[in-house]
Amino acid sequence: MKNICYLFSFLLFFSSQLYSQDLNIEVHYEQGIGKYKEEVFKTPKILEGVLYVLRANSYSSEFVRDESMSNNIPNENKRYVRGYGAKGTYYRNIKSHKKFRKTSNRGKDLIITHPLKEFNWEIQKESKFIGKYKCYKAIDRNVQRDPRNNKEFTFITTAWFTLDIPVPFGPKNYDGLPGLILEVEIFQNYFIASKIIISDKEIEISEPKSENVITLEEYVNKSLKILGSKSEN
Repeated sequence: MKNICYLFSFLLFFSSQLYSQDLNIEVHYEQGIGKYKEEVFKTPKILEGVLYVLRANSYSSEFVRDESMSNNIPNENKRYVRGYGAKGTYYRNIKSHKKFRKTSNRGKDLIITHPLKEFNWEIQKESKFIGKYKCYKAIDRNVQRDPRNNKEFTFITTAWFTLDIPVPFGPKNYDGLPGLILEVEIFQNYFIASKIIISDKEIEISEPKSENVITLEEYVNKSLKILGSKSEN
């Protein structure tokens, strides 16, 4: 295990040197579920009509849902998109050290800032191929406390990343590994890359703006308090 840690520490350093190189990608992600009501699937069931797009250059990325597919989403899939999908625009810029999500709240634009090092990834021994890309497994364990009952709960996130595309980006806010994340799973909700386009043409990504800014911690605490007050009524 120590040898693996040393290896990936080196790869993380090596990959960071490559981020400065010109690399322009567009990745399409499908959303899948591992369980529907009482039915458990051996492989994730892909939700029809749900597609997300990651656009990235060597130093910045944006991740959004493809709204052109919205009319094709069956009603039974819409609740998964609302509860476990990606709302708004997820943005990260390595040069300016910014990471946030721009969304809307009560009709107003809102930017929710995220920690630059949001995940403490533990790289595992397992590997597999996603398409033609060899991917390595990484796990993050995030322990939080629910203010409604003062109990701790743990979010376990599993990611599969490839060193063949040395950018630290991925779907939603999942990032920080020494290669592009092609699959991520949390609570049997999946984002899986279905198409990867690597281009010589520079991809320009504009930074979303808003006057309303809040930290992720503040946003989560406010959301939990609102849920707590609703459960008491």
